[in-house]
Amino acid sequence: MRLLMVKIAMLFPGQGPQYPGMGKMIFNDFPESRKIYEEASDVLHYDLMDETLNSDFDHLSDTRFAQPALIAAGYTGFKYFHDGIGSGAIPAFMAGHSMGEITALLCAGAINFRDALFLGVRRGELMYHVTLKNRGTMAGVKECDWNAVADLCKAISTREEPVSIAAFNSDKHVVLTGHSNAVLKVGEICSDAGAIFTPLNISVASHCSYMEEIVIPFQEAVHSVKISLPTCPVYSCLSGKIYRSVGEILTGLTDQLIHPVRWKNIIGDMKKRGVSIFLESGPGSTLCKFIEDPHATSFSIEKTPIDDIRIFIENKIGVLSTPLTHCLSIAMSLPNFNDDVSSYKTNFLPLYNNIIAIQNELERKKKVPSIDEIRLAVAMVQQAMILKKIPDDEQGEIHQEMLRYL
Repeated sequence: MRLLMVKIAMLFPGQGPQYPGMGKMIFNDFPESRKIYEEASDVLHYDLMDETLNSDFDHLSDTRFAQPALIAAGYTGFKYFHDGIGSGAIPAFMAGHSMGEITALLCAGAINFRDALFLGVRRGELMYHVTLKNRGTMAGVKECDWNAVADLCKAISTREEPVSIAAFNSDKHVVLTGHSNAVLKVGEICSDAGAIFTPLNISVASHCSYMEEIVIPFQEAVHSVKISLPTCPVYSCLSGKIYRSVGEILTGLTDQLIHPVRWKNIIGDMKKRGVSIFLESGPGSTLCKFIEDPHATSFSIEKTPIDDIRIFIENKIGVLSTPLTHCLSIAMSLPNFNDDVSSYKTNFLPLYNNIIAIQNELERKKKVPSIDEIRLAVAMVQQAMILKKIPDDEQGEIHQEMLRYL
């Protein structure tokens, strides 16, 4: 068994890629999606499935409707993947672009569905009222040197008509935000220089100074809901790093409103940590296009048949990081404080060898582990901690980590 394993990351888009009829394939193939949208409709007090399938582009571009719709779509895609693939291929990391961070925290268990929708609605309402007072917009610039674009924004931006970079998506793609006139002016200069300028399907100018007035009101909304540490590592758009505490989450969700999204940093860090399979959960495949790595594979859950994703993952099972391989790695790396070598060999090695045999069989059959096999692996780690006499406080931390697999 290889120690350097291929890992899966799940990505959740922010505003922009929404369109009428998004998620229709999942609705038709995943009965559970109707329950999710019924619960969302109960929270929102309107029929979200009807709004998603039958409204027009202008309506879905309204940030008040777009944000909760995208949260529901991303959450449904995650559930669809989990149902189609099983617990044995859970993502090692999650990240959401801009407001997609709320969806990532939801799917990682840091916040419940109703509270996530509440935050989406509140965020959308606050942004909408800012938009009424400012002629703001956002646009993508592709095939560009973002350092040059940043310098251009500084040169053109004024107090009355600001423009800045809202997101660093990749080496050659940034998003502009600010006053419509200033954004257009920067876009025209970039286009003349050979870049591709694309206005976004969005009704607000976020991640800029326009949003300063809503930081405190949204902070109050964030502090009003229960947020806990995620069971799966989630990245912060603000820092481009993994959240380490609830306090960081509370700050990150609010401060990102006025700071650029560090998406390039997030994807770069994921790759350093062994991620080479990226799954986008939500409408379209915008985030997949930012991977820009011939050695990585990306799938849009909405656009790709779940069986195709499952077959691809199963063909990678020999090098794929799963809950079972994670447990094996932990068991191998635990220091041994037990001087009774014979007891260790007699009681632990048979358990360990049994899990190795299960992993070898999974690799032979190209299958992800079942929930019963994952539970057996977790029990093996728990037994290893006891036999190796790991201190109680360390056992508690490892046990908490194992709970996300059960």
